[in-house]
Amino acid sequence: MARFIPTIDPTTIENSSERKVANVLASHLSDQINIIHSFNWVEKHNKRPLVEGECDFIVLDPKNGLLFIEVKGGILGFDPETEQWWRLSNYKSKIPLNKDPFKQVQTNLYAILKHIQERLNLAQLDFTYGFAVVFPDGSFQGQVPPGITRTQIMDAGDLVKLETRLANIFNLFRRNANKPLSKEQIRKIEFALFPKFDVVPVIWREIEDQEERLHRLTEEQKQLLTILTHQSTASIQGGAGTGKTLLALAKAQQSAQSNMRTLLLCYNRPLRDWLIHTAQVNFEQELTIKTYHELVHDLCQLTKLEFDPNQHDDRREFWNEIAPDLLMQACDLIPESEKYDAVIVDEGQDFLELWWHSLDSIFKDPDNKRCFYVFFDPNQILYLKEELRLPRELGDPFMLYKNCRNSPEIANYCDNLIDEDSDVLTHSLDVYQVHSRKAGFEKIAGLVSDLSKPTTGGLSPSQIAVLVPGFPVDDWPEKFKRSKVTRNLDAWRNNEGILIESHARFKGLEADAVIMLTSPVVGSNHRARRLNYVACSRAKHILKIVEVVDDK
Repeated sequence: MARFIPTIDPTTIENSSERKVANVLASHLSDQINIIHSFNWVEKHNKRPLVEGECDFIVLDPKNGLLFIEVKGGILGFDPETEQWWRLSNYKSKIPLNKDPFKQVQTNLYAILKHIQERLNLAQLDFTYGFAVVFPDGSFQGQVPPGITRTQIMDAGDLVKLETRLANIFNLFRRNANKPLSKEQIRKIEFALFPKFDVVPVIWREIEDQEERLHRLTEEQKQLLTILTHQSTASIQGGAGTGKTLLALAKAQQSAQSNMRTLLLCYNRPLRDWLIHTAQVNFEQELTIKTYHELVHDLCQLTKLEFDPNQHDDRREFWNEIAPDLLMQACDLIPESEKYDAVIVDEGQDFLELWWHSLDSIFKDPDNKRCFYVFFDPNQILYLKEELRLPRELGDPFMLYKNCRNSPEIANYCDNLIDEDSDVLTHSLDVYQVHSRKAGFEKIAGLVSDLSKPTTGGLSPSQIAVLVPGFPVDDWPEKFKRSKVTRNLDAWRNNEGILIESHARFKGLEADAVIMLTSPVVGSNHRARRLNYVACSRAKHILKIVEVVDDK
């Protein structure tokens, strides 16, 4: 899969035609190829006005060279008599284009190549470079405009054979003396186009490189998923970052695709929201994702059973004893069609023993379960007061060892909290001490600012999470300097604010950068250690710990 510079998700590109092309480029080209989207350039000639331009895509192919691409969406045409390009409006009228797309991309090519030559002090360029125009919304027909060849045109049909088409375009511009691009040349070209990369160590680029390594190292997970295909019941144990949640979701999707009515359960509401956001929707009728609490509530509503935890003086007693009984009563009343063939549980370490008994009643055939999996981590027990007891029918757990979320420094810090070792497959860990919660939030504001600045961090809001102890939310800030704060996961994912959440409620989720407000863990305070372990292990690449110590 080709890499974008800077890192972007192609599906988030606003222009629909450019989004189509970006998705094809990303999925069809190898990971050796870099793609720059929407590159803006300026040029100044003596006393002339400043000239500005934008190139939709630049393809940096080590084997072939540089290709500059202009994208034109909609239905377009060319009038050879007036040499005028036009676009067909919604009212079927022809609207002239301000610029010839081929002259536009040719101007981009020469301006950007001149910029590269000047930056790198090169007399000439010894690699291949060329240009093309893509019409992703239609099929090219008729006579080719003068001054270009059919090879330089790609339409919707050409995109399905992209690699061949790009090779033909490069061959059109290749000279005998041209050479492939070396790694050093690629690095220098990136430097010429984005000089801040080498001037300042921009964090997002380091995260991108590390992320690529993490995503290549999931063979253990794939292998286990294959093994479990032939096993109807199983428990899977692994530490933070070993991929349990992704495996649980993958297994749930696999079951749903096999036409099994599937229930994916977890404990934490924010994790449930993330799972729903992440799950594919093409089999949503077969896949239900809920927390255990939500499952009991919804089935009680469906069967008209009284459900009101607030009426009980001891809410813990309600959830420990009364809720499981209510679930079994409700399952006796619901039709078979409302029950499930497959149940997959994530965060199993927080499920009570009576909960497991009650879940038997949700299966269509409790004595012959087609699929029952539980994913758990004993080191992340936050709510269970009793000994962890999983159903015996699950057997001995399959073990996950390889940490494919955290950087080595973060993983080692987390392991020290629980006195364990891990096999780490794969940036930054800093601990600061302050003497008050107010000073802690001031420090966090500065760290957020550094991570967000384009010149030093370059991270978007959706990459940063601030985790704090569960003291009243009224004490939480609404802003970190200029950065807006949100507790809404959807708003966070949409880059509408930096997420602030408690240590416990962020369990099961992750962020590229985590800033954690905490107190130093003293002695054998196991719950404090586990809370810190859960919070720290949510950081994939960057972990900043702000400890509030006594001001004595």
